Amino acid sequence: MSLVRSGTGRPRTFAVGAAPPRVIGATPVAPPAGHTGKPDQISPTKGTMTLISLPTLHEELRAEAEAAGTPLARRHITAGARLQQLAIWLPAGGVLPEHGNPGEARLHILSGQVRFIEIGAERTHTLVAGDLFAVPDALHRVEADTESLLLLSFVPGAELHTPA
Repeated sequence: MSLVRSGTGRPRTFAVGAAPPRVIGATPVAPPAGHTGKPDQISPTKGTMTLISLPTLHEELRAEAEAAGTPLARRHITAGARLQQLAIWLPAGGVLPEHGNPGEARLHILSGQVRFIEIGAERTHTLVAGDLFAVPDALHRVEADTESLLLLSFVPGAELHTPA
């Protein structure tokens, strides 16, 4: 199966197993009826796959943070009944303040480098682009050493299964 890229940043949806719609140049594929094209408004549909341009999402989140004058930006990518995914952009020196674990969670570093700091355990994990980290059941904060894009995947309220 090939992926469809258009450079528009809009998610493109097509039936799994079917030939994807063609994109010529930067011509966007029309989103499903009622869909505004914003990744945070995606609701999963059985038998379909939604594609999101991560580089475009990175640029959009950076622009949102800069326009709002905030030190971070975040957007729900999926918000299903079980799995939820949250994209988080942090500038170099940015901090995701102390918080607890929302349930079973994994943190994927899409770009950049961050430090994941466990508050009570006094442990620091340096995570770089490409790392996938099982989020421990502990109070923690995240500090960005470089501009970073993170993808947090979690199941709210699920029992944690953190590898030893």
